[in-house]
Order: sequence, then C-alpha cells, then structure tokens
Amino acid sequence: MRKSVVLLALPILILFLSFSMQFSFAEEVVYDFEGQTVTIAFVVDPIEEYRDLVEDHHIAIDLDLRPDQAPEYLEWVEDTFNVNIEFQHRPPEVVEWLGTDIMAGDAPDIIRTQTAHLYQAIVNDYLMTLEEDSIKRNLPQEKVKPIDSYSEYMGEYYAFAHTWPQGGTGVFWNKSMFEREGLPSLYELYEDGEWTWETLHQIALELTRDTSGDGEIDQWGVSVWGNAHFRLATWLLGSNNADVFTIEDGRPVFALDRPEGEEAFEFLRSLYYEDEVVADHAQFWHEPNVGMHFTNPRGIALTNPAEDHDDEIGFVPFPLAPNAEEHKAPFRDLFVWSIPIATEHEPEALIELVYALTSYSERYMDTPFFSTDMETRNERMLEEIYGMYVYDRETMEYIQFALENMEVYVQHEEVFFPNFTELCNAIIEGEYPSTAINEVKPAVQGQLDEIF
Repeated sequence: MRKSVVLLALPILILFLSFSMQFSFAEEVVYDFEGQTVTIAFVVDPIEEYRDLVEDHHIAIDLDLRPDQAPEYLEWVEDTFNVNIEFQHRPPEVVEWLGTDIMAGDAPDIIRTQTAHLYQAIVNDYLMTLEEDSIKRNLPQEKVKPIDSYSEYMGEYYAFAHTWPQGGTGVFWNKSMFEREGLPSLYELYEDGEWTWETLHQIALELTRDTSGDGEIDQWGVSVWGNAHFRLATWLLGSNNADVFTIEDGRPVFALDRPEGEEAFEFLRSLYYEDEVVADHAQFWHEPNVGMHFTNPRGIALTNPAEDHDDEIGFVPFPLAPNAEEHKAPFRDLFVWSIPIATEHEPEALIELVYALTSYSERYMDTPFFSTDMETRNERMLEEIYGMYVYDRETMEYIQFALENMEVYVQHEEVFFPNFTELCNAIIEGEYPSTAINEVKPAVQGQLDEIF
C-alpha cells in the first residue's frame, strides 16, 4: 500500500518541484544571455552510437537523464538563462579544426572533449584561462578534488565539469574464486592496511596457473580493460606519485627516471614479462578465469561477467603504491568542458550554463530531473554497471571512494610524451625500465623544451 501511495503522489510532487524550481532559480540566476545563442561542440569518438545520441538527444550523453527527458530539461535551461543553445558534433582531434574555426570567427563557445586532446589545444593557445573560484564554486567535494589534476597547466586552469559519474580506477575481484582458492578477502586486506602492490603481486602469482593439465595457462591473476599495458602503466605511475616531468626554475625537467617512475615500470614488467600473470584479453573475466579485473566502476559494464556466470564480484580501491601514503583512484582520460578564446560571452556565465546543463553544481541538483540522494544515485549506478545486484557494504563504500578520490594522470599525453606507448611496449616485452627510460629521455626532454 505504501509503495502505491508513493507512486501516485510522484507526478504531483514532480509538478510541484518543477514550479518551485523555476520560481526559486529565476530569482537566483545572475546570468542573462539576453536571447543570444551559445554554441556547444560535443567532441566525441565518431562511432554511430555516440553520434546518434548527440544529434538526436543533445545533452543526454553527459547527463543523468533518459534521452526522452533531455528536450524538456534543455527547454528549462534555455528559459532560465534566456539563451538559445545550439549543439554541434565535431571530430575528437580538437587541434585540427579549432584553430581554423577561431581564425574564421566560427568557433564554438564551449567544447566538451577528452583530456587526451585537451592539452594539444592548450599548448596552441586555443583555450581561455579560467578563474579557479569560478570552476570550483558550489561543487560537492567529490567533484573538486579531480579538477587540479586535469585542469591546471602552468599554474592556470583550462577545463571544468568532468564527466559524472566516472570514478577512478579500482579492482573488481571474483570473491567466489578467492574462496575456492583459499585466498584472503581483499576487503579484509584493505581494511587491515595490507592491500599493496606487493600483496596484489603475490595473489596474482597464486591464481595464475594451468588448471586443466594441458600445459597452457587458463587461469590468470589479473586482467585490464582496454589497451591493457598502456592503461595500467598510467595507473601505476599516478598511484605512485611519479612525474614524467617537473617544472624547476621555470623550465621542464624530465623526471620519469626517478625512483617513483622506475618503480612503476618495474612492477609493470614483472606482471607482464617476468611472471605473466595478466590475461591477454579482458574477455577471460567472463569465463570466469580471472581473479582481479582493473577498471573504473562504470568500466565493468563493458566487461560484465554477470551474463556468463554466477560468481560473486566485489570492488576494492587500487592497491597502495610503495611511494604513496594513501590509496589513490588513478585515471587516464576524461571528458571535460572548456571555453575557446574566441567566445564573446563571459566565461563565468558559460561555466554556470554548463553546470546547469549537467546538473553539476549543488545549485542545480535539486530539480525533478535529478536525485540529490547519494544513496539512491549509488544504487542506480550499481544496477547499471553490474546488472547482477551485488550489494554489499564494501562495494558501495569503495565505489564511492573511487568517485571522490579520482585523480587524472595527464603527463603521458602525446603532446608531452609522443612515444609513451612505445616505452610501455618495450618494457612489457622485457627491456629493463631504467634502460628503456634513458633511451627515450632525450626525445621527451626536447619535446618538453619546445612546448614550454
């Protein structure tokens, strides 16, 4: 009976909230675009599912909204800010078209792009510097921490509003496999302060073996989503506080040959080359033949084992690195927003507009379109990323940790380090990290000197 009452009351509540929201925000909004047009370019991978989503549903791609809700919400935003919003779909390589558009007077006012391409635009002076207070104002704490890691360049800020929810990298682990193998719970190891790189290595060695007796390895300790060794290298560097370069006396200095960097690559080499505990494809996570799978909370949706087996899955933070005093939630690439230099609108107004569009700041979370209840948000996200309804206290807690502590590692980006992938390949194929790093050092230092 209670559920029925709640469902019947929901439409009335939404109407009331919609009216009160428009009234309250109308009094608070300080930016009036006076009916002018703001052009927003969604810079996404040119694959059909994303292209259709951008063209057909506009902002739904980056909102916690169903596509059918997006037009209604967009109308509210346009009315609230007295603005006309036009959307574009542009290629991911921003540097290839943004400079031309700026020169022609045809650049968008706002772009949403990946950090992988963001820094190319920054070093070419295509993006506007932003006030730190403007991009951090009215944000919940979990959205403030990552900003410095992806937005700051040479003491200035250039980007804001990373995609939400995304979350830093952690470890999904097969709890059922661990029980079958007599291995300790990763939850207990984490809570006892024993979840470290070394512990992960030991467990991966115990899990990796030939279980059928045919001479071929068919169970692995670790798998990694995506371009495995490339991603894992950035996560290891980020979690170990390693720098590709530092700024000393106003100039960049190559720093990857310091202990923090070499430790990360030595660990990468041991996992891939020396001990071969990493599955060569994340598909093995489905069988289930892998004990620990590295990805971000939402990444599990791309390698969801729920449809293939009944083993129970949990989630723990990334293991503690030797040069870190606390666990981190490293990440290598995000979608973020930035403002080209050619816009005629006030940057503070454009930032506020994006925060309204994406319900990003606390000011725009209290709407009938978005839930402010963090527990409800987490439950909905878990249903989406798992599809298996595994709800334990630790999973909820540690996914929240990943969301609140994400740090983006950007120094490996091509504009700074054009041969980073080649370095990773050399190391996982057996070259000693110190040798491989010293081989690329002159070229990377030359690239840094040219950029800075």
